Amino acid sequence: MATIRYNTVLGGPTRKNDPQAYEGLMVAALPPGSVVGVNSAGGIVVAPTTGTPAIPLILRENMVGGGDITNDVPLGATGVALLTQDDVTYHVRVAASSVLTKFTPLAHNGAGALKVAIAGDVVLFHAWEAYTVASDGPELVAVRRASSSLFTKPTA
Repeated sequence: MATIRYNTVLGGPTRKNDPQAYEGLMVAALPPGSVVGVNSAGGIVVAPTTGTPAIPLILRENMVGGGDITNDVPLGATGVALLTQDDVTYHVRVAASSVLTKFTPLAHNGAGALKVAIAGDVVLFHAWEAYTVASDGPELVAVRRASSSLFTKPTA
């Protein structure tokens, strides 16, 4: 990760019993802020790019294991994935060299990060800030989930 701009994956606000989370064993070591999914055995994996997830999941920092935003959640550890909500800001990994304006549509890039969506991609999130990600690796960027349970596809 090029620059550490945020100290947590959850940007807020939080209310009631939020955030809701899924706990599972890590199938691979992954950095916090990764877009993840759950495999058939209940383990946390990089999210697949095929199909539309019911709810996008974002890997939280390894607070149980003493890690922070700079440490990968290790293989075999219990990972905590946040079940994203429409009206909450998250700090999610966005691919290197991405040029974002506020509301840029973002899709999963297949490697645990988000990318600028193109025609045919399923839009999972929108940028919540204008930012250009450095060329030396993904960075955490403030995003919000696409405001629909049926995620949108860009037209151009």
